[in-house]
Amino acid sequence: MGKAIISTPFVNEMPEKMVHGENIYFVETESEMIDAVNILLSDHKLREKLEIGAKDYYNKWLKPDIVIRRIINELQLKQNSSSLTPPPTPAVPAGG
Repeated sequence: MGKAIISTPFVNEMPEKMVHGENIYFVETESEMIDAVNILLSDHKLREKLEIGAKDYYNKWLKPDIVIRRIINELQLKQNSSSLTPPPTPAVPAGG
């Protein structure tokens, strides 16, 4: 089983959007953080749902082998698209 995640909104881009109440519990302020901890301590069903959701998200998007595969695929796409781009045409001087 995973762990219930409480977090402020992300600054960095994630491979797939995390969903409040499904695989993460987003908060904005310190008081919301305290409230979230208390909610998850008392609401076992929500905590379990977040734990399962976080584990599923990790397995689908963040496991090291998956991250490495995604990086390799992105690099291959960049390499393929750059090899398909023709070299720039040199500028011809006026009157030449």
